[in-house]
Amino acid sequence: MNTLKVEDVKLGEIHAYENNAKTHSEYQVQQIVASIQKFGFNNPILIDENNEIIAGHGRLMAANILKLETVPTIKLSHLNDAQKRAYRLADNKISENGGWNVELLSLEIKDIEKICVDDFDVHIIGFNDAELDSIYSITDKKPINAKANAVPFVPLDEVISTHGDIWQLGKHRIICGDSLNIDTFEKLFGDKKANMVLQDPPYNVKIDGHVCGAGAIKHKEFAMASGEMTKTEFIKFLSTNFTLCKQYSTDGSLHYNFMDWRHVSEITTAAQNVFDAFINMCVWVKSSGGMGSLYRS
Repeated sequence: MNTLKVEDVKLGEIHAYENNAKTHSEYQVQQIVASIQKFGFNNPILIDENNEIIAGHGRLMAANILKLETVPTIKLSHLNDAQKRAYRLADNKISENGGWNVELLSLEIKDIEKICVDDFDVHIIGFNDAELDSIYSITDKKPINAKANAVPFVPLDEVISTHGDIWQLGKHRIICGDSLNIDTFEKLFGDKKANMVLQDPPYNVKIDGHVCGAGAIKHKEFAMASGEMTKTEFIKFLSTNFTLCKQYSTDGSLHYNFMDWRHVSEITTAAQNVFDAFINMCVWVKSSGGMGSLYRS
């Protein structure tokens, strides 16, 4: 059994591995810097007998920023060349394969915030604002009222809402109407305007054969843009809706629209004809196969 010993080594005597596959963003390195400043250099850099790094390139970068003269190291002289290379990858990859008990994590972070002094910055533990918001929301959620949220059974042939109906859901409003008609927007919005638009227009693809649940669930075709339109007609269809959405939105509002891959050209053409700028495109990567074109030629 190899005995491990922590030794301080001068920073200039430690060499980075030239084929290091692990990348370190400037943001991450600054997190390591902050951690060392707050907690100390508690995680030694692993080096070989030639002082070449096996694990700890990010810590070396942080040490350079802090202008440290020496850093704690552990020399792994018992590994051969192949083992060094394999361990470099394993040290990084295996740690990525773990997970979090988010409920316990949320409670732990909140407890730390309670007992720590006023100058404690929770970001020093490595989570960014978006991650912290998501973690906090786990224990901040109110218990779900199952009875209040139960969906009542409604026979398929029973009409619940007709053209022109407006439903009030708290501070939100939903209208049953034609999104190509200005009257629909006028009734829904009145003198108000939207700060953001998120909508899923029909894709001009037939529902039959594309949208189903393993044959058990059947959906009706859309009233419009259900595969019957030409490319020009579909562009006009989308442009009409986009124009109304823009008219009833504030300046600087963002408009998010979903579309299938077959009609990316049509939606981008329609959007460019109406909106001021094309900001970005997000692609939904489906990691597992489902019903639809994956099984079709």
